[in-house]
Amino acid sequence: MSRVAQSTSRSLKTSTFEDIVALVALIRPGPLGAGMHNEFTDRATGRKDIEYLHKDLDTSNSILVGAMVGAGFGPIGLVPLWMKTPDISRKLILIPAFVSVGIIMIAFALADPGNNCVSNGSFVASQITNGLIIGIIYGLMALGLTLIFSILGIVSFSHGEFYMIGGMIVYLLYKKIMPVLHGVK
Repeated sequence: MSRVAQSTSRSLKTSTFEDIVALVALIRPGPLGAGMHNEFTDRATGRKDIEYLHKDLDTSNSILVGAMVGAGFGPIGLVPLWMKTPDISRKLILIPAFVSVGIIMIAFALADPGNNCVSNGSFVASQITNGLIIGIIYGLMALGLTLIFSILGIVSFSHGEFYMIGGMIVYLLYKKIMPVLHGVK
């Protein structure tokens, strides 16, 4: 270990794995030449206050907007996104999303004009509903697995069994009771 790394490690008071990772990232020619290791240790130990460029910056939607702009406009759209990132608004989220959906709809219409996704709006609505229901079911199964694992500390795959039992019961009810209710035999 070099003298700079040893002195930075002593002043940083490395005690966690994250501190060691930061130390390894700092002891490189670029950060050393810019004096970043001294700035980081001063801020990490509280000798200097941390100053944020954008104190109220909300980056929660940046990944969504980046994916939508990349899908809708390609790499050319990422340049204005990079320039407008601190000012992400609802409008900047919706425009690329609608453009992406429009591109997909146009691609379906050009590929197969008789496709149900193009010609039948109720089919599209039913597919969206089916996707939401399946997503909710998967989310509830994941939530159940997470709760069991966090409480008991073991992985219990009995949720899949209960899911299959529920599916079999619904299928049985559909085949045996539903035709009787509707008069179909």
